[in-house]
Amino acid sequence: MNPAMPPPQGSILPQAARPKKLERPVTFFEKGWAWAGLSAFIAFLFFLIAGFFALGFLSGVDDLRFGPNLRGYTFIGIVLGVVALGWMFLAGWYPLRKRRNVTGASMMTWLWMHVWFGFLALFCAFLHAGSGLVTLTMTSGKLLFLLLAVIVLTGVFWRLAYSFIPPQAAAQVLNYSQEGAKDRAEQLALEISKLTAGKSEGLSALKELLLQREVPPPELHALAQRIPPDEHRLIDELVQLAASRRRALARPPLQARFTARLQGWRKWHVPIALVFFFVLVVHLFGAFDVHRKVLPVGVATEGPLAAFRPSSDCRQCHTQIYDAWADSMHAHALTSPITVIQNNLDMNHGLGKLPAPEPRRMCINCHGPAVAAMTDGFTLPLGVERAKEGVECVSCHQLTEAVTPGGGAFPSVYNVKLQRGDVYFGNLDGPVGNAYHRSQKNDLFEKPERLCATCHMVNLDKDKDGRITKGVDLVLQTTVDEYREYQNKGGRDTCVGCHMPVIPGATEAANGAVAPFLQDYTPPPRTIHDHSFVGVDYPLDEVAKRDPQKVKRAALLKTAALFSIESQAVLRDVFQLRLAIENQSGHNLPTGFAFARQMWIELVVKDGINTVFSSGLLRAPTDDLCDAGTFGDLKNPLRGFVVGCTEVDRQLVNIQLKLVDQIATKKDNFGRNVVDEGGENVLIQSPIATGETYLQEPGAGGVARERPIDGANMGPLRPQQRRSYTYTIPLPRTLRTGTFTARLLFRNLPPYWIRGMAREQPPGSLPRLAPLIPNIQTVEIARVTGAFAK
Repeated sequence: MNPAMPPPQGSILPQAARPKKLERPVTFFEKGWAWAGLSAFIAFLFFLIAGFFALGFLSGVDDLRFGPNLRGYTFIGIVLGVVALGWMFLAGWYPLRKRRNVTGASMMTWLWMHVWFGFLALFCAFLHAGSGLVTLTMTSGKLLFLLLAVIVLTGVFWRLAYSFIPPQAAAQVLNYSQEGAKDRAEQLALEISKLTAGKSEGLSALKELLLQREVPPPELHALAQRIPPDEHRLIDELVQLAASRRRALARPPLQARFTARLQGWRKWHVPIALVFFFVLVVHLFGAFDVHRKVLPVGVATEGPLAAFRPSSDCRQCHTQIYDAWADSMHAHALTSPITVIQNNLDMNHGLGKLPAPEPRRMCINCHGPAVAAMTDGFTLPLGVERAKEGVECVSCHQLTEAVTPGGGAFPSVYNVKLQRGDVYFGNLDGPVGNAYHRSQKNDLFEKPERLCATCHMVNLDKDKDGRITKGVDLVLQTTVDEYREYQNKGGRDTCVGCHMPVIPGATEAANGAVAPFLQDYTPPPRTIHDHSFVGVDYPLDEVAKRDPQKVKRAALLKTAALFSIESQAVLRDVFQLRLAIENQSGHNLPTGFAFARQMWIELVVKDGINTVFSSGLLRAPTDDLCDAGTFGDLKNPLRGFVVGCTEVDRQLVNIQLKLVDQIATKKDNFGRNVVDEGGENVLIQSPIATGETYLQEPGAGGVARERPIDGANMGPLRPQQRRSYTYTIPLPRTLRTGTFTARLLFRNLPPYWIRGMAREQPPGSLPRLAPLIPNIQTVEIARVTGAFAK
């Protein structure tokens, strides 16, 4: 007996003499069910942990980190993402293990680990993404999850193929070697050739036929008759060899088919895994805003590479807030006709000669901080679609900390504190997760006037001493300083209280977001502020067709001042009337660019039918006030643009600063600067000044007008200040009784300014200002009426 052969059944060989089995016992960790159970237990633990955070059990500790949101950017989301990457790394160790075993574990152990760690990676990735998987937009995270799911499933199918295909292949093709089958066929052909070498022609003919096809027995019997009897013994062997050869030749196609079924999933599994890691890098860069923080801020103004998202992206969720903002002057800050033309004219004068980009772009920087950061250019429009958004959402909601009041005009002060990417700041507790941005609380929104101060102080430290001094530096707007004075006098209102009041009945900040597709769940009721930022300005080119803020503007102005009759008396043929204005706003009245605002008293006295006296009365809405500071100054460069005046209105009360191209400080008899009640220098027109201007020259400033009849100061009213103005009205001798109506009126732009700028507009410069003058609106703040008798 051949000792290499197994003993026959019933062998009486002793047990020790029998050959040992080549198999070894399967260990615990080589069993698939063991890894399935362990993986299920681990997955359940992670599910409990994720659920604990997602249900908000720790939201009381920190509602931003541990709030009831399950997303990739939350604390638990980041942890689960790291864990998922860990499982991927362990699963990916399997191919390395096949080349170098550094752990001692068997190939089968690592194979099961490869399969089940992939499942754990997919499950943790599912928990990591959380609500992000049900949003309506395609993201790199969703693509990454789909790729991982395909990798895991193709791996499972590949593993199942290894379980079911080999037994079938063993029964049909023995092995998968196509080259081996071809070699076997060639060997058999050689044996057949040797068997028939030197034999009869009949046997050779039978050989050729058998090499081509299988010969049926009847045909084989007929062919045998042609073969010599001494060669008949070779026929059976020849038939068997030919049959073996045909089977060998038939094996490669089957082998190819089984091999394809066995390795087909690999064609998907491995390449997709490589694509996955590329998308993973893209996803991580996007998740942490790496591309926006690393690339130059001006690389793009739109699309995924833009440092800041446009406000239009916010509309789908924050529909009510966006629509209110879209009607605001903030949204029109870079497209308003006055802004466009005034900025461009300034570039041809003093501002255009200043260093670039600071402070030459100071107008553009405040009127569009984000787009200014992403673009170049000194004239408007900037030539990009994004410029239509002006002061965007990101201007406030991505500002990391307060800046120096007025710092919005300077990129080195303001733009560097705008945080690029998808993190937005606010003051809501427990922000709801969503597909578009992360939310963080910022102390800036506890005192939002610090946000307003960014741009609602317009000044330039010309002597670079770190202080803004009237008469030395360029001072064009002081609204924030005025607000501080108001607070110091006990004022309780805020910028937000007046200009962003709470919207009655509105309780949803994201009223357009549908849970769970755009936000994770329905948020609790919120306090919603009006983002129309109502003020006194409006887009001059649009109000004739559409003016959604007209009612709001009028309502705001009616709260700005108290207008009353302080006294009245008739002395012989003279009626003396004293009217009082008290500032009820949180800043000067008017404020802002107070040289561009006109607040005046229109007084009409009648004898019953006929007008016996008037002051501040306009014959046409586009007429100008017959102010002594403009129309009465024969050297005033803007006098020629005044329409509707034939003589100076000597009793006119027109509270409007006068912008002159060169200012100086008023001196007392000892040569010392005269200061106002706020301790600031009183400005006057410099002797070398050309006169009034509509351009904000570096040496320009606003000076107070004087009322001709009594020399009263016509500068803006300080917070809570009350001023009285006396009218001395001569009456006809025949008049016995009369009536009067006094109205406190306001308009944000003087028509003569617009005419002057329109005259200077170069040909082709758009928009043309002259046709827009009829769109200037006059608003009645208050009115008083009375009667008198001699």
